Amino acid sequence: MTWSTVCRIRSGRISAFRFDIAVREKTTTSMEAYRHYLAGMDLLYASALASAIAEFRSAVEIDPTFNQAYYWMAIAQWWSDDVSTQQGRASIARILDNKRYTTERERLLAEGALALIDRRFTDALAIHKDLANRFPDDKEIHFALGLAYSSESAMKYDEALAAFQKAIDLDLAFVLPYREVVNIHLPAREYRKVEEMARALITIRPESPMGYRYMVEAAIGRGDSAQIDLTLQQALLHHKAPGDLQALYYHMGLACNRIEDQVKSELYTRQALAYNPETTDYRIFAQLGDALFNQEKYEEAREVWEKGLELNPLSSWCLGGLWYLAMADREWDRAIEYARKLVEMRPQEPRRHGELVHSLVSAFRLSEADSALDVGVDAIPSPAGKVDLLLKATFIHKTNLHLDRAEILLRRAEALETSSGDPSINAELASIANLRREYESAGLYADRALAVEPGHIGALSERSYSYLYSGKIEQAIEMARRRIESHPSAALSYTSLLEALVSSGRYAEADSVLEHAYNIGALRLDRHRLLADCAGHYQRAGETRRAEELYRRALSLVPGNLDTRSRLAALYESMSRHDAARREYETVLEVAPKDLDALRGMGRLHLRQGDYTESESWYRTALRIDDGHPQTLRELGYLFSEQEQYTEARRYAEQALRRDPTFLSRALLGWILVAGDLDLAAGVDLARQAEREPPPTDPTDEWVDDLPFAPLPQHTLGLAHIKERDLRTALPFLEMAAALRPGDRRIADDLRTVRESSGGSAVLPPEADPEGDAPR
Repeated sequence: MTWSTVCRIRSGRISAFRFDIAVREKTTTSMEAYRHYLAGMDLLYASALASAIAEFRSAVEIDPTFNQAYYWMAIAQWWSDDVSTQQGRASIARILDNKRYTTERERLLAEGALALIDRRFTDALAIHKDLANRFPDDKEIHFALGLAYSSESAMKYDEALAAFQKAIDLDLAFVLPYREVVNIHLPAREYRKVEEMARALITIRPESPMGYRYMVEAAIGRGDSAQIDLTLQQALLHHKAPGDLQALYYHMGLACNRIEDQVKSELYTRQALAYNPETTDYRIFAQLGDALFNQEKYEEAREVWEKGLELNPLSSWCLGGLWYLAMADREWDRAIEYARKLVEMRPQEPRRHGELVHSLVSAFRLSEADSALDVGVDAIPSPAGKVDLLLKATFIHKTNLHLDRAEILLRRAEALETSSGDPSINAELASIANLRREYESAGLYADRALAVEPGHIGALSERSYSYLYSGKIEQAIEMARRRIESHPSAALSYTSLLEALVSSGRYAEADSVLEHAYNIGALRLDRHRLLADCAGHYQRAGETRRAEELYRRALSLVPGNLDTRSRLAALYESMSRHDAARREYETVLEVAPKDLDALRGMGRLHLRQGDYTESESWYRTALRIDDGHPQTLRELGYLFSEQEQYTEARRYAEQALRRDPTFLSRALLGWILVAGDLDLAAGVDLARQAEREPPPTDPTDEWVDDLPFAPLPQHTLGLAHIKERDLRTALPFLEMAAALRPGDRRIADDLRTVRESSGGSAVLPPEADPEGDAPR
């Protein structure tokens, strides 16, 4: 069938009669069903997935044996985040059940599609390779083969591009492979190739918004504002009806969103909203919410996403956005509710189960998180998908310093058949070993990963860190440069090199590398993160002025980034610039009144200045938002210990320890038990446990603000020996504590008291008070 004939059929200029179709497409004799099928394909080409699914469904209702319509309906359902994957599987099942009317090609294509939907990408690749050999001139088979090659487990992009190009060569008007080619070239910043695809698509289908969208994405990537305006003017020549204009501006907004120009994304999406308001697509609200969220306009984003859910209660885009907001606001119950809905819709997607596990772990509902993880692993059909989920859960537990749990999950992933030699597992084991300060083990795990995949970015990073933290600076720099060689166009590839250079005092070289990485950064958020992370490295090195400069520069890119602003405020705290710190925290609280970092920051500022009543008020506010957050509980416990209200301090410190049994919690509770004479033996035991677990030191860690409020275990042990009147044993502990924290007044006072009082004797002199604390 020629392209002109197809156009005439679509426009209704050919009356309903039985017509000849190429044998591979001859799956219906109903003209009406075929019209719905063609309309569905048009909508699929325009990425209007919900409308395409409706047209395909109409086609199969007219002709239940129309396998081609079932196939593309399944693909549309698979692509749509707002449709359960079970629906896609059901559509494929209808093809496989139609045995009497199903050709071998249709059966194999259906089995290949089912493998893609189930994320069994290895199976999908094998099926489609066989199909391509048997049907070398079938555009749909080559398109599906390209999908299998470009899947997240294969990532064979050269082979995928060849398959997509073959599909285009077989039918220039087949729009779908154009989209996939763009999806490969765009992240690689190959904008000229994106433009080639866009121009070809505009020539073939000028009435579709997709070619114009791709042209805009390329123009934004190149910073060509004139081309953006020209493309829009060209598009307006072919889009006149309100519905067409709405679709056009929606896709323009989507293009800007994808390249992270959120201001233009909001502008175009609001224009889309102005057209055809009585039939507004929920996706417009979903996208507008995304643009607002990325500009830190959180309350506006919440309202827009909630409107989108009114139009479509199953919009995963809106649900996912509201999940992020709930997580940011520490509204755990609401976050868990959204995550459960997302899992119900996409039970075979590791990402959705990962979000539920993340919500439960954040709420410290660890047993429920374990159960949810087990359910997710059982629900995901492919071993690769199971490994993916276990890796996501590992990262969540690792981030919360649940290192033993994280390692158990990795061993579980390792036991799955298809995980044999998976470099990501060994890279994560290396990361855990680095966090435990087991640098030799970290290096061994990283080397195992690199033996399988020499360019594995995570393994290269962890190997660099294992060298860096064990003092092997030159090896760390060499490994960091290998990471850059593997991913030279990614700005964030330079982070481990920057850390190594800054930590070794090679500041001029670090600044040069930073500027180079910044200039190649394609995305504003990547450049922002690069600057903020580098600021953290300078902050740890004590170069506070340079750190401040970089934080400020990062905020000039993304002024509303609350995390960076809070880190800048914490820097000001460490510099005793309390007024500057207060201004930054207040700025954060104006935008996000429930931001725990800022609330605790205000509490710390008043604590540092001795205003205990005001400090307690801020901490109480933080507890009302999240009554189980360990850092808030620890700092409140420290506040009461400073007022020598040790019984109250103990209550909060014990709650913190139950939630977060790490160095910080053990160190604080141990100190309170010893200093308050509450339980000397238990306090000493906790201090010894904490002494064996080195504290976090990286200013980018969530826990680093806690360090000034976590008494050193060496100080606690020294004080315990003072109370036991054994000054000779107390002295080395206090000297070690003074070396670790030279500016701590309490340690200095206790050390001076011991030196003055002992006079070289092994026990406390009779005139000292054995029941009291050392003088402050």
